[in-house]
Amino acid sequence: MKNLVLGLVVVFLLIVGGGIGAILWLDSDFEYSVNDAVVVVGHRINPGSFLLDTEEVITAEFTYPWLVDFNIAGFHNVDLTLRRGRRTTYTTTGVYVIYPMDYIEVEFATHPFPDFAPMDFVANSSIVCDTTPVRFTNGRPDLDNMDVGMFPVELALGEMMFLSAVNVVDTTPPVAVLRTITILMGQEVDATDFVVSVFDESPIGVVDFLHELYLFTPGEQTVEILIADIHGNSAVFETSLYILPNEIPPTIEGTRDLEIPLGSNIMFRQGVIATDAFGRPITFTVDTGDFNIDARGRYTVTYHAVDAWGMTAEATIVVYVIDTDPAWVHERVDEILAGILRDDMTQVEQARVIFNWVTNNVFFSGGISRESVYEGAEQALRHRRGNCFILYSISEVMLTRAGIPNMRIERIPGTRSRHRWNLINPDGLGWHHFDTTPTAGQSFNRFMFTSTQAEEFTRRMFNAGQGRDYYTYDPSLYPEIVR
Repeated sequence: MKNLVLGLVVVFLLIVGGGIGAILWLDSDFEYSVNDAVVVVGHRINPGSFLLDTEEVITAEFTYPWLVDFNIAGFHNVDLTLRRGRRTTYTTTGVYVIYPMDYIEVEFATHPFPDFAPMDFVANSSIVCDTTPVRFTNGRPDLDNMDVGMFPVELALGEMMFLSAVNVVDTTPPVAVLRTITILMGQEVDATDFVVSVFDESPIGVVDFLHELYLFTPGEQTVEILIADIHGNSAVFETSLYILPNEIPPTIEGTRDLEIPLGSNIMFRQGVIATDAFGRPITFTVDTGDFNIDARGRYTVTYHAVDAWGMTAEATIVVYVIDTDPAWVHERVDEILAGILRDDMTQVEQARVIFNWVTNNVFFSGGISRESVYEGAEQALRHRRGNCFILYSISEVMLTRAGIPNMRIERIPGTRSRHRWNLINPDGLGWHHFDTTPTAGQSFNRFMFTSTQAEEFTRRMFNAGQGRDYYTYDPSLYPEIVR
């Protein structure tokens, strides 16, 4: 009768207690209390883990061990057999088997990330109370320093260790602000030229046209720009391209008059390039006409270029086939320079010495003329006389061999007579006039004079009745000359 009453009390306490909590058995022989346990799936605990502290020496074992499965998540009843000495009793308690999540996924664009608690990483955390002692083993995850990727998280429940992770993903496409662009027909344009700004949490990996553009039809054209980040999130944005007619012809650069000894080889294309209105190289042709390397004379050679939309350019040079050997001229000039220049001289000082040598050693003679620089320089070296072109020629060769920047300048076409002289830019001081030809009885410092001084001397020559165009030239053909 006593055992029957005791059993009814147990059933009543189970119903009232609701499952979780201690069950106190009041037995005339021994007292005990048990509690529900929490375990991580796959981990086992011994029966004694269900006993609370007691002064009695009690042992516990599973009554039906084959029914206790810690590999299945959820709540399970556990039947225990308790023994104190030779006395035995039976009770029922429970075990909550929790299992960790493989990972928690968060969107990279949701900064700042949530402040995760340990139980957030338990998939069935709702079956146990919030005070279940799951903890981070290495402190709370440093979410602020996480980038896109999988970051492991280590947790523990008592002595039971388990792993989960934070999986940071980026699934948010970029947001961009675009602009319209106006170009000339045929002008190249890049997809990035249309982009004013891009916002994305991740670096941008692709900015490209969704469809190829056709740049040779004037008018408005719809442009679709594909923008994608490095994680493959993409968006397409629309804008407009306005194409204007192009009336800028191509250019031919690097052409120059040539002096070629009889019978020499000549490469007309060397150093010459043709480009369209936007600086892109295009092909060109060379019309040599009646050029004959074996016959001394003056020949005209013409370069032609046509761009992608039919605009043309033309450049003409004069080729002199001469019976002068440039190597002889160089050798003779180098001998002279070696005798008059010193290594410690500035370029201005060297130019002054060259000016003095030419004006003191080559005399003006209007009746002796040549058409090519090397022929003029040879005339100056052999016969020490000649017109302004010969004085210009020997000055050019000497300045060039000395390494002093120089170029030819001449009186504007259409005037009563031609005049040629030099421009020099020694020591980077700017371009100055340099004229070794005497000035018809007028006193004038012809070494390194400015454009203002050239204009003043031209007026003086006109007032003296000796012509009005002495140093009149086309400024558009030359670099800026110091005033």
